[in-house]
Amino acid sequence: MLLRESAHTPYRYVLNQARVRPREQDDSPYVKELLVTQMEGLSTKISKKKAQALEKSHWVLSMSLGDQCSLLPKVTLCGEEGSAEMEILNTTPTDWIISYSLKNVELGLLRKVRVEVDQSQRLNVFPEEGDNPENHVFIKKMRLCDTANGAELRFPSANVELIQYSVYEFPAIWPDYPPIQNVLYDVNVNTGNCEFENDFKVHLNLFGEKGDIGYRLLSTDLLRPYNFEPDSQQSFEIEAVSIGEITTAEITVDSYESNFEWQCKEIVVTDIETSMFYIFNFSKTFTPENRRQNCSVSLLTDSL
Repeated sequence: MLLRESAHTPYRYVLNQARVRPREQDDSPYVKELLVTQMEGLSTKISKKKAQALEKSHWVLSMSLGDQCSLLPKVTLCGEEGSAEMEILNTTPTDWIISYSLKNVELGLLRKVRVEVDQSQRLNVFPEEGDNPENHVFIKKMRLCDTANGAELRFPSANVELIQYSVYEFPAIWPDYPPIQNVLYDVNVNTGNCEFENDFKVHLNLFGEKGDIGYRLLSTDLLRPYNFEPDSQQSFEIEAVSIGEITTAEITVDSYESNFEWQCKEIVVTDIETSMFYIFNFSKTFTPENRRQNCSVSLLTDSL
């Protein structure tokens, strides 16, 4: 006899032995016991023959925040077939809970949830007398549901604090797929000529075989832009869900100035987990007319 608690349980019990329990009294009923002899591991996937056709996903995210927050999180769902930003449903939290929605977008198997600070709007909160909302947001926990197909992902102890330019990624955990690990990337920037009057923001995005990391501000404290000096080297750390082998880097420069120049001679990205490094050489100087560039990874022989 085989026994499985549910289709989502990754094992089943095998009951190959039985015995009749002795009766306590002559008029007591006979009781037959089935004994567990072993446990077998099973997949929780449904066979293709039995699987029903999936409808277009309608994702709904509930996010529980800490008290006295003022910054509004921006949420992006990242899947095998692409990524899309969720729509905020209520900027005024109820019991410090806010909700997001995303529908009619095909993302494939969800890989991760990216959360950053929305730069265009803030939480609509009304502090009590004597309280001042702090310039941050603390995420306690999240629950993500596909209401069209019944899938559900929980992040019961997110416990992440975001400040002005923070970005954090949560790997999706599915029953039959091991989660992709968070890794640390060391980014070394070699600056050449640099002419500007006011600070400008440099955002870096990395693309690999498992998607991208999203635009990250190259800075040391995530509260203000970094001051790039001419003919210098700077090092930054970026934490993200692993994107596997990196293939492309993209840089965007934001500045209010009508005239500036920044020469990014070379970027070296090192995956601290695997010690693999990737070299990118940007051929053109960043100017108001050339604010965005992407570059494929250089072959080792090209960088020597």
